Amino acid sequence: MKKKIAKTLWLVLFLTAGIIFIGTTHAGPTLMFPAEAKWKKIQGPPQRMSSDLIRMNEAAKTKSTKGTSPAGVDTMARWIRHVNGLPELEICLKSTDPQAVQTAREFLSTLGMSITYVSITYGRIYGTLDLGRLDEIQHTPYLATVHPNYLPICRYGSVDSEGDAAMDTQTIRDTYGIDGSGVTLGIISDSFDARASGDVATSITNGDLPGLGNPNGYVTPVVVLEDDPDGEDEGRAMSEIIHDVAPGAILVFHAAFLGGQAGLADHKDPG
Repeated sequence: MKKKIAKTLWLVLFLTAGIIFIGTTHAGPTLMFPAEAKWKKIQGPPQRMSSDLIRMNEAAKTKSTKGTSPAGVDTMARWIRHVNGLPELEICLKSTDPQAVQTAREFLSTLGMSITYVSITYGRIYGTLDLGRLDEIQHTPYLATVHPNYLPICRYGSVDSEGDAAMDTQTIRDTYGIDGSGVTLGIISDSFDARASGDVATSITNGDLPGLGNPNGYVTPVVVLEDDPDGEDEGRAMSEIIHDVAPGAILVFHAAFLGGQAGLADHKDPG
């Protein structure tokens, strides 16, 4: 009996070793455990859309069939820049070659995308597109990733600036007669004069900004190179703080976020 059991064990071990040997040397398909096969299936092809954009894409499909959006999507939309009622998208390309960027731009135009900004330097294209065509974006030539163009977090409001007092610049102005005259300062932020509740003229007459009507004689107004109609006027708040500290300086403003992060990087160049 013992000999019979021993022979059976040897047979099992022999067959097992043979299977392992064949499995390691055979050039055929590799066996996968069920869990691994399931993961490979889920993983699928590389996903170029961000998770937020995937949610927006699914929400658009759900709304078209059921008439309502999934919970949380409308809240998420508040943090995304919209142009003419559509979320603005940031298309990130693998190439900064001008011809590659142009090829991608032409393809996106065929999808019906309204291009709002192009940065060849950083290989970025911004624009709006019907959400029903988001799946087609993934066929864009040279595409790396695509995601919503998120709004910046800005600080603004009707408050008394304490920057002047904190730095004691009044003493510098009084002692040395230095007020920033002859210096040009550039400001980049979301917007300068976009909010309906704001009034640049009032800021000037109150002495908070330079311009005609400034009670302190600083009559050169802020030079606005480009403004953003959808901003919250953080740029004006920054201008008022700078004018407190250096009232004689010439202030130049440019909207920072037209074109997302790439636009901000492009606009920082004074040229």
